[in-house]
Amino acid sequence: MQNKKHCRGSSTIEIAIIMPIVFALILASVMLFLILYQKALIQNVAENMAESLSRHWNYKSLTFKEEVENGVYTKNTYSEREVYWDLKFWTYGRKKADAEKYIKEKVMYLGPLKPARTNGRPDGHVDVSVNYKYGLITTVTVNIAAHYKVPGSGLLKLAGLDDLLIIRGEAQAQVYNAKNMINTTDYVIQLIRNTKAYDMFMEKIKPVKDALNKIIGK
Repeated sequence: MQNKKHCRGSSTIEIAIIMPIVFALILASVMLFLILYQKALIQNVAENMAESLSRHWNYKSLTFKEEVENGVYTKNTYSEREVYWDLKFWTYGRKKADAEKYIKEKVMYLGPLKPARTNGRPDGHVDVSVNYKYGLITTVTVNIAAHYKVPGSGLLKLAGLDDLLIIRGEAQAQVYNAKNMINTTDYVIQLIRNTKAYDMFMEKIKPVKDALNKIIGK
């Protein structure tokens, strides 16, 4: 009987030691899952917004909920797409500010984790930057840095660790503007056709044109 009681006491001590470790591992696994899930959500927002902004950037204004978010074009903004010219560099600053504000508001309520209220920001600490790089390869880059309080941050503070977690997302998309190239080329051709030089050129190649038409006609 004494041996059995001794064994029972040993089992109780072992369980008392092992169970907290098991709970700690489960909690750490849940925390890691939440962090990875939040990271995936933020990266997805960065990629979607970079792609959408690159598609709509050259328009006169950005309509986020209808066009940028859904990737569709509405009739209301048809006149803002410009027939021939997309040279509106003076609107880039406003577009950048509007895009950053929209993305920030979107990240505020994204996922299970909520941004931490740090550095005097009562609404949550989220940094967003949208950069448009003009050149031979024109790109739009979206950077997101969201600050979160780590789940179980009280335990981390007791251990002397930082309880603030920064999750970043970055994406870049190339701006393709084939419409502008096609429309501009068409506009130049129309201007050339209204000149005397074009009439003289067509008059000189008329015999060649007639000969080709006869061959094609046969």
